[in-house]
Amino acid sequence: MNHHLISRLAAVLAAAGLCAAVPASAADSGMKLRMTASQQYITESELKSGDVLLDGALHIDNYTGFSNLRLHLVSDPELVIENLDFARDASRKESDGADKQSYFVTHGETKVTGLNDQGEAVNVCLWYGPGQVEPAAGVVEDPDSPFLTYRLRVPQGTAAGIYTADVSKSVKTNVVGQLEYDFQAYLGTERLDIPCEGLKVVVEPDPVRGDVDGNGKIEPWDATAVLRFCALTNAGFDLSDPELTEELEQVSGTPYIHMAMKAGDIDLNGKIEPSDATAILVYANLQMIGFDPDWDEL
Repeated sequence: MNHHLISRLAAVLAAAGLCAAVPASAADSGMKLRMTASQQYITESELKSGDVLLDGALHIDNYTGFSNLRLHLVSDPELVIENLDFARDASRKESDGADKQSYFVTHGETKVTGLNDQGEAVNVCLWYGPGQVEPAAGVVEDPDSPFLTYRLRVPQGTAAGIYTADVSKSVKTNVVGQLEYDFQAYLGTERLDIPCEGLKVVVEPDPVRGDVDGNGKIEPWDATAVLRFCALTNAGFDLSDPELTEELEQVSGTPYIHMAMKAGDIDLNGKIEPSDATAILVYANLQMIGFDPDWDEL
């Protein structure tokens, strides 16, 4: 998030009465691995009729060089990683006619293993740079290409929740007492510690009109959250901007930010407005004095 956006956001949230912690700087500019998915938010309703399939990729940001890499992708049981492979360029061919890897110009031995012989998910990648005796650092062909691609399957009926996938950094001791590392990266003989950023997929519950934070009650707090959404919108922020995710979670009081915005649209006109906050306050107060209000009659 850039510094101009940070300062604007901090001012708006302060004016709206939300003392939120705002990141002080952008992400580390060093080399890192980053997992992505084509969609971060899905709803329970989408999972009623079948599995949801998401395209995924592992990117190398700010590549500075490695000569060999071993990594293992892992996920919560509610996310299934499938079809792991190197990103491919159909316009460039290997000697055997297969599509070349798109991120690097050349490489040595490489291998991806999605399933073991028992059909269990493994999702391990081995990559060596060019060179017969001592692998050299890989030379980048297309820095905008992913390094790996995969598919994420979210099974039918998965409950609302936040589910993650990541590059494992686990270390295990094998039967002969040796340490086995899920992640290893080297540049020559130098071992590298490359940061890895996983991903999360949020399965959101279906919205309940007026219950912005999803706690099962319609309260004045829900109206406050709507007013804070309005403050951001009026200040020119795009509430669909992924860079605002953490701040919107604080504004709404829930990680289910799309559910929150839909629940706050009381008049169902596709916008969050001060009139929606007023309707929530009226509804909450009528409930407190014993009435059973109807949204369509407010």
